[in-house]
Amino acid sequence: MWFGTNDGLCRYDGFQIKTYQLDDIQGSNARTPQIGVIKTDTSGNLLIGNYSLFRYNYDTDQIEKVEFDSLQDSSITIGRIHAMETGPDGLFIFSDENGLFSFDPKNNRVLFISKLFSNKNNIISLFSDGDQL
Repeated sequence: MWFGTNDGLCRYDGFQIKTYQLDDIQGSNARTPQIGVIKTDTSGNLLIGNYSLFRYNYDTDQIEKVEFDSLQDSSITIGRIHAMETGPDGLFIFSDENGLFSFDPKNNRVLFISKLFSNKNNIISLFSDGDQL
């Protein structure tokens, strides 16, 4: 079982709790160890949202920052990730204070979808209604 806490990501294996510190990741831009959201993709990869996007590597038992191969508009930055949901075709839809994004975990590609609301109305939760997202 996984837990997002104010001090990082924790995994409980039925016997003990192990804490993974995002601050230890070089170039993480974490700003805070607080975890905003945890989700798995269709391949079982664990994605972690903070002020960056992270992935848990089951082979190495390490948290890694997701390095995006592209963000089509370099003026858009990814802020604090509030919500994530699995979208169509294995894409992840996530939101931050800048708007709505999609992330393709197979190609490490992020696309800015839209700024839906004013700055005072950040998207803080998402729900997938089947294939309707």
